[in-house]
Amino acid sequence: MTLRGRHFTAATTAKGLRQNAQSQPASWTETISPANSRRSRIRLDGRPHIKPAAEGVGWTSLWRIVRLMTYRAIISLLVCSFILNVAPAVGQQGAPQTKPLRALGKPDIVFSGEVASGASFEREIGNGLLFRLVPTPAGFGKGWDIEIVPKIVPSGGYSEYSAIVTPPYHFYNLRYLNGSYDITARQAVAISLRTFQFAQTQEDMQAASVVVNSVIYSVDWPSKKDSLADAASKVPLGEGELKILQSRITPGKNNEDPGSIDWLKFEVRLSFHSGLTLQQVLFPVDRQPQ
Repeated sequence: MTLRGRHFTAATTAKGLRQNAQSQPASWTETISPANSRRSRIRLDGRPHIKPAAEGVGWTSLWRIVRLMTYRAIISLLVCSFILNVAPAVGQQGAPQTKPLRALGKPDIVFSGEVASGASFEREIGNGLLFRLVPTPAGFGKGWDIEIVPKIVPSGGYSEYSAIVTPPYHFYNLRYLNGSYDITARQAVAISLRTFQFAQTQEDMQAASVVVNSVIYSVDWPSKKDSLADAASKVPLGEGELKILQSRITPGKNNEDPGSIDWLKFEVRLSFHSGLTLQQVLFPVDRQPQ
């Protein structure tokens, strides 16, 4: 599985998350040294396991192949389990799921604005936070990304509060107001209601990063699901909606060109005391009591 991003640390920004595509490491690799014709297996614990290379395909080689396929199958199942049970999926036709996590209650703040190609939009929203629309990084679509950022970023602190708590982390995201991930600019503006979540303090960001990193990068996270869900339940989140009111786009010239969003008029609604927690976002099966 390819994830756009790396571990969420204080230095990680929304742009860095999307610009640093990294492939998950394989369970082990095999290399053959011409000097000694010995096959070296690098295991998950980092220690080499060396055996003489056999000529042809014997029972030993077949057993290695079976074990390799088993290891890869296990990792694939764990990854698929995360995609299906934790991160919202992408529809069969390439369109992202647009159903909100839940209906936004009475908002604490409502405002509207406009933004044109190449420009940014910024609005102070209280609680030491700013709402921003920033141009999408080059190569990831022509439009904007939704951000919630602190007015003052402490030394070594987190500079963006919404990306880490608004999955999915490796598909088209409702925070992306652009054509990307096989979504054209025309399709993007048709998704008029954009929902997102955000942390509100550096402490909550730190707690959220620990939980999210554990889920994304740990192959044995299902065995820790209860403890992770408990930690996630202690991270309160704000909720936001951006509604596209009007737009202008430039269609793509061919199937490889998604086009660009050139202008938007929008309305934003934000709630700081929604009662939502990270547990309801990452583990939606627990969202409604049975």
